Amino acid sequence: METDGAAFRQQKLSAFQLQSEYLEALHRIALGLMRRRDLDSLLEEITVRAAGLLHTPNAFLYILADDGETMEMKVGVGHHRSQLGARRRPGEGFVGKVWQEGAIAAEQRVWQTGPGGEGATGVAGTIVGVPLWSDRQVIGVLGFNIMAENYLPGEEEKALLQRFAELSSIAVGNARLYAKLQNELAERARVEELLRRQNRHLELLHMLSVRLMTRFEAQELLANILDGACELVETPHGYFYLAAPGASRMEVKVARGFYRGVIGKQLKPGEEMSGRIWQSGQSFVTDDYSTEPGRNPDPGHDAVRAWIGIPLKRGEEVLGVFCLARIATDRTFSAEETVILKQFAELASLALSNARLYEALEGELAERTRAEAALRESEASYRTLAENLPGIVYRVFLRENGRVRFFNAMLQAITGYRPEELTGGGLCPLGGIVAAADRERVEAACQGAIDDNRPFEVEYGITRKDGGARTVIERARPVSGADGPPLYVEGVIMDITAQKSVQDKLLFISTRDGLTSLYNRAYFEAELDRRENAGDGPVGIIVCDINGLKLINDAMGHAVGDIMLVAAAKILKDAFRREDIVARIGGDEYAVLMPDATDRAVEAACRRVRDAIEAYNDTQTGVYLSLSLGHAVGRRCGESIRALLREADNNMYREKLSQSHGTRSAIVQTAIKLLEERDFFADEHADKIGRLALRLARGLGLPEASVAAMRLLAKYHDIGKVGVPDHILRKPGPLTAEERAEVRRHCEIGYRIAQSSSELLPVAEWILKHHEWWNGGGYPVGLSGDQIPRECRILAVVEAYDAMTSDRPYRKAMTHDEAVAEIGRCAGTQFDPAIVRVFLSQLGRCGVSGRRR
Repeated sequence: METDGAAFRQQKLSAFQLQSEYLEALHRIALGLMRRRDLDSLLEEITVRAAGLLHTPNAFLYILADDGETMEMKVGVGHHRSQLGARRRPGEGFVGKVWQEGAIAAEQRVWQTGPGGEGATGVAGTIVGVPLWSDRQVIGVLGFNIMAENYLPGEEEKALLQRFAELSSIAVGNARLYAKLQNELAERARVEELLRRQNRHLELLHMLSVRLMTRFEAQELLANILDGACELVETPHGYFYLAAPGASRMEVKVARGFYRGVIGKQLKPGEEMSGRIWQSGQSFVTDDYSTEPGRNPDPGHDAVRAWIGIPLKRGEEVLGVFCLARIATDRTFSAEETVILKQFAELASLALSNARLYEALEGELAERTRAEAALRESEASYRTLAENLPGIVYRVFLRENGRVRFFNAMLQAITGYRPEELTGGGLCPLGGIVAAADRERVEAACQGAIDDNRPFEVEYGITRKDGGARTVIERARPVSGADGPPLYVEGVIMDITAQKSVQDKLLFISTRDGLTSLYNRAYFEAELDRRENAGDGPVGIIVCDINGLKLINDAMGHAVGDIMLVAAAKILKDAFRREDIVARIGGDEYAVLMPDATDRAVEAACRRVRDAIEAYNDTQTGVYLSLSLGHAVGRRCGESIRALLREADNNMYREKLSQSHGTRSAIVQTAIKLLEERDFFADEHADKIGRLALRLARGLGLPEASVAAMRLLAKYHDIGKVGVPDHILRKPGPLTAEERAEVRRHCEIGYRIAQSSSELLPVAEWILKHHEWWNGGGYPVGLSGDQIPRECRILAVVEAYDAMTSDRPYRKAMTHDEAVAEIGRCAGTQFDPAIVRVFLSQLGRCGVSGRRR
């Protein structure tokens, strides 16, 4: 390669020949460039031809980027191909310098790096840069690498490069102008097409709006709305949901194409995609219906591709939703179509509102027509109606001293009187038959209404001709002339005796206890609050509690407990004054509020209660009644009535604690007494079981303490049967499953009774478990083997033997041998085998009586 600049020139033709060659080349280049319209190919040709002019294989072309702040290498020839896309800023590098200065520049270099930057590896040469100008700004930089030492372009070459740059700038400007014109033409064509479609849509909207505004029948209008929407976006598939005012569901009223089968379908707000649109009031469009979470899950809808739903709204209210779809096509709903459908929905909403208004007006006109006809009929039938009303219709003329000019036939039906029989005068039409206690109040109500010219209502009592008392309610109004005083009063009087009776019953139910008829807790609490707020004078409070009621309920049943509650209520009611408030405030608790009571009066009332309880118990053969009482008297300045209630309650509980043991013992004795009366504790039966049990216990080596307890267990093990109805215990036939369950309860009832008695407490657990079986098949716990107390196992054998050898209501007694055989058969299942062996051995020695032979 040549390295000397002078040698390089010598290789060229003479200056004249070189200039001719350059001019001819420029002419050809100019013709070629001016025919180029594509900018990218033009830039490529500019670079290649420039490289040819300077006989170098390495050239590049930077063009001003769209941001106007950088230049980007658009073309690279030779070593510069790898730099495509490189960017330079003004003043940055050689290219930035040429850009900034705007003049041809040349710079000698020795490139020490591999192909890169703006040169070649390890070669000395010159880099030449030529700016391209357009509209007074540099729009590009054309560059060359001349691989020759000490080479710098001469004036002729610079002029040639300058001329080439000018031609290239013109060509680039023309190409850019052409591209701009092409874009403007394309944009104009697009706008023209858009305007054409918009004009078509507007024409269609106008036609549809005219069509909609002339439709007032709802179903026809809905069909027109859906058909219009389908026509706007050129799809045959759609449906229309209509929401009635205040409705909780929408219903498909009209459907087309693919959706014809969904007419009548209903949706709730938020259900499926249409329901979501109803709920939100917002349109929704999708290009891929199959991926939407709210899509119709029916596999038949897999053919739906694009889908759009538009709400029809009046203010914030959604009147309905129309939905359109494209089936088995890739065409979607464009943004333009969405906008036009929303515009159409606004027109449709207005049309639908007008249709509803039209229907309402038609209904109102029809109703007015009916009302006018009814008014004409009512004027003709007023007297007939008055005669058939279930009350006394009347008219009293005020200027005729209250003379009644009209009564209907109900006067005689309600009062027993004919109109001419009524006397007494006054403003009330019923005159003298108004209850004496109500007359003044009724007259005042009538006079006040006349004075104020207003309607009135008054309730009062009357006395029928036959002497019967009735309650009536009168509703009436004064009737005036033109701006004058009232001329007459007309009204109706209704017999409300039956209603008052029902009201009284309801009042009784709301304030009274259903079992005892005393006031209930709610009434008592309200009375306390009333007196607390009123700040009345001294007051006494007594709190009473039935002792042992839970034990009575458990042992003898709630029916016996209810008898105790009613008896206590009667005693309390009879012991107090008429103005005292006696209430049942809990299951077994009563309270008495004694207004204006002194300490002496309250204590005297407590004595009356205790005396009445004692007298009651003296006359009863059943359950013993016991009450604990506590009282408090006060209500001095600043003292709370609630504090008095707490004081009385505390005093009651102190008395209850002192009486609890005696009460429980009395209830246990009552239970024993009842069983004796029912022949369950017969002496012969108890003695037989006792003898057999004691002998067996001693035979098994039980200590004397356990033997003594066995005597109690033998006598009282069935004490719980006091709570089992007699008709079950004495039933001659087999028991039902429910009856057997009732009988089995006697173990638990007996256990609770025994726990309440210090005498029976040691055997309470044995009473509970005396029907357990050796194999676990017994009741109530299901114990087995040694889990069962030995005393219970002893009693089980003895009682079974006694039961089998005794007559029962449902069978005759077994023989001794039959009973022994049955006990032996049940050893190991129902009975302890070891106890059975000892028992049978004792029977063999002593015989049936239990006494040694």
